[in-house]
Amino acid sequence: MDNQKQIKVMTGYAVLAGLITPVMLLASVPRLRRLTHGQPGGWSGFRTARSTSSIENWQLAQTLSANHFMVIGMASLVIAILAYLVLLRRKNLTLTQLWWFTLIVTSLPIVALIFSAIYINSVLPH
Repeated sequence: MDNQKQIKVMTGYAVLAGLITPVMLLASVPRLRRLTHGQPGGWSGFRTARSTSSIENWQLAQTLSANHFMVIGMASLVIAILAYLVLLRRKNLTLTQLWWFTLIVTSLPIVALIFSAIYINSVLPH
């Protein structure tokens, strides 16, 4: 495969990879909102020892995580779209530049989720 074709394929992958995480975060918000009225159980929801220790903690954790998922999902979607608009206007991109760009754009929401989980768990009562 020649270099230009590789760059086109990598650009398509970069756009797809950068948009999947924000879209999945936003798609999970309705499910988390439904969990705010239930009890701990099943496979989904914000699950830590603190969040499952009481119904109140469970409901608070689900409410906070739904709110955080919405904010992180929207922010990372806007960042990804703006970043890709800038990226696609550049000429003479290398595969290495695309690889780093994809790594950074896809890592931002994941890092935000880690900090969000730490924060949510810290504000739940013991």
